[in-house]
Amino acid sequence: MNGLDIFFLLVLVLGLVRGLFRGLIRELTSILSLIAGFFAANTYYPVLEPYLKPLLPNPPYTQIVSYTLILLTVIAAVFFIGSAIRKLLHITLLGGVDRILGGISGLVKAGLLCSIVLFVMTTFLPDNTPVLRDSQTAPYVHRFTSTVTGLIPDDLRETFDQKSQSLQQSWQEHWLQKLRDTTPKE
Repeated sequence: MNGLDIFFLLVLVLGLVRGLFRGLIRELTSILSLIAGFFAANTYYPVLEPYLKPLLPNPPYTQIVSYTLILLTVIAAVFFIGSAIRKLLHITLLGGVDRILGGISGLVKAGLLCSIVLFVMTTFLPDNTPVLRDSQTAPYVHRFTSTVTGLIPDDLRETFDQKSQSLQQSWQEHWLQKLRDTTPKE
């Protein structure tokens, strides 16, 4: 288990617990902000990138910072709008139902966040980066990430798909080696 595994597990547990405490209405706003941020970052990170190059001359990091800044800015803007709408509407649901549905939506949101992190790392880091290759949870998150890659621009999807194939092969080799190591010897 590496740092990425710990990060994914913490995000999922915290997403579930936070969703249980916040309820469905707040969680829906959070999910919408994450989706809007993802689409905006996929579309506009190349626009911001030239402005960051003088500050960060290393291309992979410039792309990651550009992508992250747009993602976080849109998330904050949509969350602010959602909070204002919630206050205006004063929507109240049955407490228990709201909290249970909030927990489920919090877990979904956390899974989406993990998918975005894995997508960005897979797309912009070099092939077979150890943190991805050695992760035990990344293969599971990758399955979810692969289902949403149809929503991203073609150039990013092609890069992700190419690097994903290499990662999947590494993960298969890793698990085959673990099976060989645990098989009883006669």
